[in-house]
Amino acid sequence: MLVAVSKENQYINALDVQKNEKQKKDYYCPSCKEPVFLKQGAIKQPHFTHFQKSDCTVFSEGETQEHILGKKILYQWLTQQEIPCQLEAYLPNLKQRPDLLVWLDEQTPTAIEFQCSALSAERMIERTLGYTKNGYRVYWILGQNFHLKNKLTSFQRLFIQEHKKIGCYFLELHVESNDIAIHYDISQEGNSSYVISQCRYLKIDKNTSLNAVIHQFSQYSKNTKLESKKKLIQSHYLLNRGEIIKYR
Repeated sequence: MLVAVSKENQYINALDVQKNEKQKKDYYCPSCKEPVFLKQGAIKQPHFTHFQKSDCTVFSEGETQEHILGKKILYQWLTQQEIPCQLEAYLPNLKQRPDLLVWLDEQTPTAIEFQCSALSAERMIERTLGYTKNGYRVYWILGQNFHLKNKLTSFQRLFIQEHKKIGCYFLELHVESNDIAIHYDISQEGNSSYVISQCRYLKIDKNTSLNAVIHQFSQYSKNTKLESKKKLIQSHYLLNRGEIIKYR
């Protein structure tokens, strides 16, 4: 986790703690309220962790360095643009804690989830519906274990979204190169799991704004493989309703 609370109930961001700070302060998990400690070093990203194996249902001890670094990259990129953004904000009405909570406009908060580990279809659908039914947008970004190649797995199908300009699309974060990959105009080859798509890599740095990314979306055009796209969208929606469980 990147955020803990102090004894004074103040939120502490691990990214803001100085490397030479002595371990004198008391930190607590924002979810289970158990004590946590700050881990930092020359290689690993600074983050908070429980002292011992915990029953905390929100912050597991299996968080990877990729996940921690990815949250840091996205958080710093958005805050550099002065976009309101919170790390690991707890939403009590949903009992969920998105990796990032962002306000792209004044009306609609947006949850951003960087998914680096396996997740059941039921749990992903539950979390997505929790956001959308309560007025949140949600964007899922996939880590390296789930980057799109020439086949689309049943797990990857869960994260396909549709956009009126670019058709079916899929988002990936490459933490080693600070890139977001947008696979778009995804179409299915007949009834197989093979797919065809276009891909655009956008560097996540101070020279690339979110507005520039959104502008790129508006410049893309759909291809004419409407039947393949229709099949892909249909199978995607059936899967999200739990009617399709497995693809070959």
